[in-house]
Amino acid sequence: MATGSGKTVIMAMIIAWNFLNKVTHPTDARFSRHALVIAPGLTVKSRLQVLHPAHENIIRNSDHYKPLMLL
Repeated sequence: MATGSGKTVIMAMIIAWNFLNKVTHPTDARFSRHALVIAPGLTVKSRLQVLHPAHENIIRNSDHYKPLMLL
Protein backbone atom coordinates (compact mmCIF):
# COMPACT_ATOMS: atom_id res chain seq x y z
CA MET A 1 0.00 0.00 0.00
CA ALA A 2 1.10 3.55 -0.67
CA THR A 3 2.49 6.00 1.87
CA GLY A 4 -0.28 7.99 3.52
CA SER A 5 -3.03 5.54 2.63
CA GLY A 6 -4.04 4.99 6.26
CA LYS A 7 -2.42 1.65 7.09
CA THR A 8 -1.56 2.73 10.63
CA VAL A 9 -5.09 3.95 11.34
CA ILE A 10 -6.54 0.68 9.98
CA MET A 11 -4.19 -1.29 12.25
CA ALA A 12 -5.24 0.81 15.26
CA MET A 13 -8.93 0.33 14.48
CA ILE A 14 -8.49 -3.46 14.22
CA ILE A 15 -6.76 -3.50 17.61
CA ALA A 16 -9.48 -1.29 19.12
CA TRP A 17 -12.19 -3.53 17.61
CA ASN A 18 -10.52 -6.55 19.21
CA PHE A 19 -10.32 -4.89 22.64
CA LEU A 20 -13.92 -3.68 22.53
CA ASN A 21 -15.07 -7.18 21.63
CA LYS A 22 -13.05 -8.60 24.54
CA VAL A 23 -14.73 -6.15 26.94
CA THR A 24 -18.15 -7.08 25.55
CA HIS A 25 -17.42 -10.85 25.54
CA PRO A 26 -14.76 -11.44 28.24
CA THR A 27 -14.91 -15.24 28.05
CA ASP A 28 -14.63 -15.47 24.26
CA ALA A 29 -11.21 -16.89 23.39
CA ARG A 30 -11.30 -15.32 19.91
CA PHE A 31 -10.47 -11.91 21.38
CA SER A 32 -7.29 -10.89 23.18
CA ARG A 33 -6.57 -8.56 26.09
CA HIS A 34 -3.11 -7.74 24.69
CA ALA A 35 -1.63 -6.46 21.43
CA LEU A 36 1.97 -6.48 20.24
CA VAL A 37 2.91 -3.88 17.63
CA ILE A 38 6.38 -4.14 16.12
CA ALA A 39 7.59 -1.03 14.27
CA PRO A 40 10.42 -1.43 11.72
CA GLY A 41 12.46 1.64 12.60
CA LEU A 42 12.26 4.90 14.50
CA THR A 43 10.33 6.75 11.78
CA VAL A 44 7.44 4.28 11.91
CA LYS A 45 7.59 4.19 15.71
CA SER A 46 7.25 7.98 15.90
CA ARG A 47 4.26 7.86 13.55
CA LEU A 48 2.61 5.21 15.71
CA GLN A 49 2.94 7.42 18.82
CA VAL A 50 0.28 9.76 17.40
CA LEU A 51 -2.32 7.02 17.89
CA HIS A 52 -1.73 6.81 21.65
CA PRO A 53 -4.68 8.41 23.50
CA ALA A 54 -2.37 10.55 25.68
CA HIS A 55 -0.39 12.00 22.75
CA GLU A 56 -0.82 15.76 22.25
CA ASN A 57 -1.15 15.48 18.45
CA ILE A 58 -3.80 12.74 18.39
CA ILE A 59 -6.49 13.29 15.79
CA ARG A 60 -9.76 14.03 17.60
CA ASN A 61 -13.04 15.14 16.10
CA SER A 62 -11.44 15.56 12.71
CA ASP A 63 -13.80 16.05 9.77
CA HIS A 64 -11.61 13.55 7.91
CA TYR A 65 -12.97 10.69 10.02
CA LYS A 66 -16.63 11.72 10.28
CA PRO A 67 -19.28 10.08 8.12
CA LEU A 68 -20.42 12.35 5.29
CA MET A 69 -23.92 12.67 6.78
CA LEU A 70 -22.44 14.36 9.89
CA LEU A 71 -20.47 17.01 7.97
